[in-house]
Parts: sequence; structure tokens; C-alpha cells
Amino acid sequence: MPNRKYAAVTMVRDENLMLKIWYQYYSAQFGDDNLYIFDHNSSSAPVRSVLPGAKNVFRIPTDNPVSDPTGMLRKFDNYRFKFLSSQIASLLVYYDCIIVNDVDEIFVVDPRESSSLRDYLNSKQELKLTCGMGLEVIQDLNVEIAYDPEKPIFEQRKLFRYNLNFCKPWVVGKEVEITGHGAFSPFEIDPNLLLMHLHWVDYDTAHLRQSKRRDFYRDGRGGLKSKWNDTQDTKDQEWRDLLKLNISSRDMPHYDFLENLFPNYRQKVFSPATYKRQSGRRHKLIEIPKFVTNAQRNAVKNELHKFPSRFSDAAI
Repeated sequence: MPNRKYAAVTMVRDENLMLKIWYQYYSAQFGDDNLYIFDHNSSSAPVRSVLPGAKNVFRIPTDNPVSDPTGMLRKFDNYRFKFLSSQIASLLVYYDCIIVNDVDEIFVVDPRESSSLRDYLNSKQELKLTCGMGLEVIQDLNVEIAYDPEKPIFEQRKLFRYNLNFCKPWVVGKEVEITGHGAFSPFEIDPNLLLMHLHWVDYDTAHLRQSKRRDFYRDGRGGLKSKWNDTQDTKDQEWRDLLKLNISSRDMPHYDFLENLFPNYRQKVFSPATYKRQSGRRHKLIEIPKFVTNAQRNAVKNELHKFPSRFSDAAI
């Protein structure tokens, strides 16, 4: 088994709970020396105030790139991921593999395969560019109380839904340009890797984050094409709609439906040469949602699931 060197990277602005979850999880996996946080001009919650012991924090004290000082609203993610891609390329000089996440995401391994992300990745013969299965962890407002960062996630949260938008090829073992939901390079899909999106993990935190993002939007600080200007009522309705979905009795059914969507995906590299693109004009950009129909994408999302019992003992 190889003993690879790993780093985890994220970029944040005024984050609190999500940053603590991300940092705690990846510190346990890779050690805090190997975590790199880019603080994108935080004001109310600079990274150093949230994580005073963090080792590698790099502050970017401006919102807009010099090449486009007035276009940040429309190209917010474009610039952000060009920057992150360049940092990943530099870190790959010293590391075998870089794990990239938005701060409200973590890569977790299905416990039936391994109890450790590091051990699981070390078991792979080669790591180039890998995508995990995307899912959203959801607080059941009917029975679950506020999230406690001192307790494991799966002790507190039982519900999730799949979302192909979070199938992101962000386990990076080679130099590549990544984007918000994909990459300009073919990649593998590993169904045992679960990219857990934590936006819905805590109601109070979600409200606070949305309030900050609306302020950023109003002040011209990014996110025009995102949902940064959504009202709290809109977010509340989304949450209510989520909890109205039927709860499936199936155990992690993505192993089956991925095969139905992308036959033999375990033996192939995912690209336009192997699967038919259903939408999108940027043919060099590869994103999982662009290779399914709207009906297929919605079918994946329109059902809730419960984490199987094997997740209960996972120390996450």
C-alpha cells in the first residue's frame, strides 16, 4: 500500500461552523500541517478568528481580480477556480494528491469500504482525477435539534438526498483546471467516495450564511448567477419541500443508478468520448449533470434516503 502525501484545500469568506467541520475532519485525515485555507477577504469572521491554530492560512485582501475589476459579479466562480487550479498545481510539486472542497463539503468513504479516507485513497494503485457521488445531508426539522460540532455528524443527522450537481472531480492527482462542478479533463467516478454537501445540515447556520451572502450580493461582492440573493422565505420553502420527499428504504442505491445512467462507468474514464453529452456548449468542460437529461437529474433528487446503520459508528 503506497504511503502518499495528501493535502486538503478550501477557499472561504466569513465562515464559521462549516469551516470548523471541514478543518476538524481533514485534520484527522491528513494532519493540520497539510490543510491550506484561502481567506477571500473575510470581514466579520476572518479565518484566524475562527481557527486561531490553523497553520496555512493565506488571505486575499480584495474581491475583484485586476484583469476584470468590474466583472466580478458575473465571473465570480470563473476567477475563483482559476486561482484554486493554479494553487493545486503548485502544491502537486510537494504532494501526491490534493483534496479540494467548498468549505461546506467533505469527501467521506462508505464505511463498508474503509473507515478512513486516507487509507482508502492509499489502497488505490493510482490517483489521477476522481469524482465522488454527491449527496446533501439534511437536518430533519421535525425531530432533530441544532447541530453540535462536538458530536459526530451521523449521530445527529440521518437523512440525505442525492444530487448530481455535487458529483465533483475534486480528488486531484494531476495538474488540471477545475471548475465549480467539473474539470477540463476526463476523470473517474468512484461510487465509494461520497461528497457530502453540508449546506442543509443546520437550519440556523444556513440562515446566517444566506444573510451574509445577500449582503455580499447587495454590495457587489460576487455571486450574481448563484442563489446568493435568495430570501430567507425562499430558503425556508426549499427546506420544507425537501422534507416532503418520500423516504426510500434502499441502502445507498447510487451504486445501481450510476450504472444505469453510465454503463460500465467503473471501467471507463468519464468524458464526451465515453458518454453522450445531453446539454452544455463548452465541450472541453466535463460536468456530470451535463451528461443526463433533466428528467434523470430530477429523478435522482426527488427522494430522501436514510444513512445505513454502518455510518452510525463513523467518527465524522
